[in-house]
Amino acid sequence: MRIFGRVIQVSGEGLGDVAVRLDSVGEPWISGEGPQPTEADKQITTDATGHFEFNLIQPDSSWISLSIRPDAFHARAGRDFGLAGGRKQAPLEAGENDLGDFVLVETGAIEGRVVDREGNPIVGSRVGLKGSFPGGYSLSGVTGADGTFRIGHVPAGKYLPQARAEGYLSNTGESVEVVDGRATPGTWITLDLGPTIRGKVVDHMDRPLANIRIWGWPQGGSGRGSGARTAQDGSFQMNLPQDEPYSITIKAEGYPQFDSEEPRSTLSGSSSATWNGQALENFPQGSEGVLVRLMQPDAATFYVQDSITGAPIERFALVVDSVRHDRGSSSSWKLSEPGKLQDHPGGVLETPSQPPFDDYAIHAPGYGPQRGRVAFDGAESRIQTIRLVPAGAIRGTFLAKGIGVPSPNIALESDMVALSPDAGPLDEDSMFDPKWGKDMDAFAGRRTQHRGQESGSFEVRDLAPGTFVMTLTGKGVA
Repeated sequence: MRIFGRVIQVSGEGLGDVAVRLDSVGEPWISGEGPQPTEADKQITTDATGHFEFNLIQPDSSWISLSIRPDAFHARAGRDFGLAGGRKQAPLEAGENDLGDFVLVETGAIEGRVVDREGNPIVGSRVGLKGSFPGGYSLSGVTGADGTFRIGHVPAGKYLPQARAEGYLSNTGESVEVVDGRATPGTWITLDLGPTIRGKVVDHMDRPLANIRIWGWPQGGSGRGSGARTAQDGSFQMNLPQDEPYSITIKAEGYPQFDSEEPRSTLSGSSSATWNGQALENFPQGSEGVLVRLMQPDAATFYVQDSITGAPIERFALVVDSVRHDRGSSSSWKLSEPGKLQDHPGGVLETPSQPPFDDYAIHAPGYGPQRGRVAFDGAESRIQTIRLVPAGAIRGTFLAKGIGVPSPNIALESDMVALSPDAGPLDEDSMFDPKWGKDMDAFAGRRTQHRGQESGSFEVRDLAPGTFVMTLTGKGVA
């Protein structure tokens, strides 16, 4: 596959020595165990006339991103390929991909220095433009050993530089006027030392838990979070970028997600966090001696069966994760994508679970994917039976003027359907109308990407029963 184009100035003159990079976003360039491009393959620089050319394996990733990073006095540029993220852009195709000209307008830059209250330079501070994203990009610079920084690619205009650094409160400098073609110097930003929250993370037997990642979020619900990781003795120090109380969130392998804002007092043996012996949702800045105790849930037994025959299904992927139903939430990144298929003799899997705060997501060959609430078969039981519905498939051929479109891309996702005979017409307000909805759960109906054959034929298997909308794309066709 050949991908080529040109980077030019407004005058039409080519820009040489500009970095051009192609990346797959969020997934491998090639799925499975196929060969992957090297870093050297994915990044090149333009020649003296501004031309660039990649020769790469055709990707099956649903999102390829091209980024162009010129010198500080020209704007950044880029382009996305593929259907992922709602962008619905045409994918890169086998053969020739002529991207045409990328015209980079002239810009300016901001230079300055970040210091503490004593005037000492702060190394590693990141300085950005408050509330401004020229061309859709977040522009920033990082301070060096002398505390100086440069932010390039900034169009002419007035901006507020904002600095942040580990252990300091964020601060905004004075307004800066940027002029195309040159750097505006002299911007000074002073940062104050930030408050901290210090504590310890232990298990149910008060043994310290090392290398546990902790996140803090400001009480006001907006602004910057903070992170920390526990030492060998379980201790941690969280440096706060804002001067206000913070809540604590912990995701640790083998433990349910803990959120201090989501108390689980209804369950015995729930994880908890205390300060001075008191359970809090938000911990005051400057708190010392916070104790977080993580509890492991008891094991649950899941029986997976065919919904029609009752026969055990022995090959499946089952993921269980916290979704905090006590606050009405039902989100979990673990439950948004299928897990790894494994063999389970007799269709039985034992794994920790904590109802009513957990959901499960499951998929198995020949059956529709399914997501549901963890709810045991009986009041005194730790057993849940999951019955899977046999899957359907969609087969077809994508034709243009009677000829098969080579290797078409197929996107499938659940569609809106009328849930009531008296439902009105489908329009942009229908998503809020209880008479309209989807006839499958969010996991079964999640957006998926597929690739057809060279002849234009395609087959998508293991679909849950329900109504889908299908979008087909191919090179040179609508």
